Parts: sequence; C-alpha cells; structure tokens
Amino acid sequence: DMGGALIQPMAANGVPVALTVTSDRRFGRVATWYPGPEGRFGAGQRAAHVLPVTDNEALDFVRSAGPSLFPADTLPTWAEHGVATTLLRLSQLVEEVPELVEIAVDPLLITMGGALALDVHVRVAPAPTGPVADLRRMS
Repeated sequence: DMGGALIQPMAANGVPVALTVTSDRRFGRVATWYPGPEGRFGAGQRAAHVLPVTDNEALDFVRSAGPSLFPADTLPTWAEHGVATTLLRLSQLVEEVPELVEIAVDPLLITMGGALALDVHVRVAPAPTGPVADLRRMS
C-alpha cells in the first residue's frame, strides 16, 4: 500500500555549512558561505566573495573568513579544504553554464572524505548579457 520507498545511507559526521551563488547587478556572481546547521536560514554571520575564484583565492577566502564564522579552532584544516574545493567547483560551474543564475547548496556536509551536498536548489534563466555579464571572467 505504501507505493515504494527511498532508502539512503545516513550521512557521515562532519561540518555543516551552506554555499550559495547568486547574481548581483553591480558585482556579477557572488558566492556566500554560511556556517552551521541553520545555513542560509540562520541569523548568524556569513562571508561573501565575488566570482570567479582561483584555487588559491578560494582557500584564502575560506581561511580568512573561517574564524569569524566558526568558534575558535572548530574548523579543521580538512574542512577548510572541503569548503574551498566546493567553492572552486561552483565558481567553475557558473562560469561555464551562465544560465545557472542561482545555486544554493544547503546543507553541505564537509567530511574528512570530501564534501557531500545534501540538498541543492538551482534557478535557471536565460544567460545575462551586456556589461554585467562580463564584469569578472577568467581568461
């Protein structure tokens, strides 16, 4: 009578965060990083970075923003790398697919084995054109 069921394994322990990419008229694509299980719906701190980013920029951003988003010494180095790698991949994705105008990965669980997107929302629209679309592009 149930009509089927979806069974999936429990997610491993890790550091919950949220990453979003939105389009801003003045800055172009902007990634925002939110800490904790409340993610983008919480009232806590957040950090933003204009896209695209290189691997070094992504890691520098995560390392500089981490202390303001997380209590002292609660963001391990492996978690910093997981957030930076995911940020870099999202940056590359929206660079290559301009029709992706908004992405929200919330929650994103960072584990020692990598990042696990538990829920992703995507908004697709015609690719922006004009000066705003060309604000920042990788050569």
